[in-house]
This record gives sequence, structure tokens and C-alpha cells, in this order.
Amino acid sequence: KMYVADSGIAGVYVYALTTGFDVLGTVSYSGLYATTGQEASPKGVAISSDGTKIYICGDTAPDSFYQYTLTTPNDVTGTVTYNGSYSFASQENEPGAFSVSAQEALPGCMAFNADGTRMYIGGVAGQDITQYTLTTAFNVLGTVTFNGQYSVSSQLTQPRGLAFSADGTQMFVMGENVLSVHQYTLTTA
Repeated sequence: KMYVADSGIAGVYVYALTTGFDVLGTVSYSGLYATTGQEASPKGVAISSDGTKIYICGDTAPDSFYQYTLTTPNDVTGTVTYNGSYSFASQENEPGAFSVSAQEALPGCMAFNADGTRMYIGGVAGQDITQYTLTTAFNVLGTVTFNGQYSVSSQLTQPRGLAFSADGTQMFVMGENVLSVHQYTLTTA
């Protein structure tokens, strides 16, 4: 499955790939989930490795992102339940949230490691990738701890796309208005 956030239609498109991770093979449209209830201009989307949680960030509330549960894994055309939002700006906005505005006020993309214990935010304002540890896998509404940041400003501005290789040793970042993908090697997965 491939997920694409589209701010023009306020939703997330889902496509099925006949060969895993191969967008040059057969790709077929699977469905659309409208995000207008929470985010009218989605810019980033991530999904848990088991396909039961989806996360969206965008321009409507640039200091927050939203968590949803999928009844059927990887199927946004089925029952999708909104769980809540995680605020990057204020502790008062969401129970269990903490202020990370010192790290990033404008998230542009996000990703998780395979087991869901690490979350990565591409910061448009800071032009960096910020890393957090999640106490409970894929639960951004629980305890989240800031670990550090890596600046990508010498290669690109406004990170809008972020992904990792399956083994976690390669990071891929795309910037807004840049027609290239930047690849980074991580010595520790």
C-alpha cells in the first residue's frame, strides 16, 4: 500500500502495489479518506507497521497532527476512528501531550520506525528531522520524549516527505518545491 496526502482535496489517497515498494510496477487506486473533519490541508501521512493506525499533519493546525484507528488494517475505505490530536504547541491542548515548540512549530512530514517506538518529524520551520521516543508503540497520545535533531538545511528547505529503509539504515527526505530525493546513511539503525 502507498499513502499520499493531498491538500487540494483534503484527503489521503491509498494505492495498492502488486510488488511491495515498487511504484514502477502495477499500481491501482484503492480509496480515499477525507480529512476535512480535522485537517483541511493535509501535507504529511504516516501509518503504523501493522496498518491499524494512521497519522496526518497539515497546514490547518500546523503545530499538531492527528491519530486515527483503522478497523481493517491498511483500509481507509472501511471504518476509520479519530483518536485525537497531538499538539506541538501547548500542554493544555491534549491530555498527555507536552510542549515541543522549542524543537518545531511547523511539522511538514512524519515517519515511524518499524516497531513504532521512534517517531520522526520533518520540520519546515527548523529545516531538520526531529526524533522522539514513544513509550507505547505508535501511541502519540501517550508518553513522548524528545531525543534530538538532524539538520537537512544544507541540502534542502521545508522537508515535506520522509521515509526510512526497512532496516532503518537509510533515510530519505524530500523538500517542498525540490524535484529530488536526498538519501542519508544512519550508522545506527
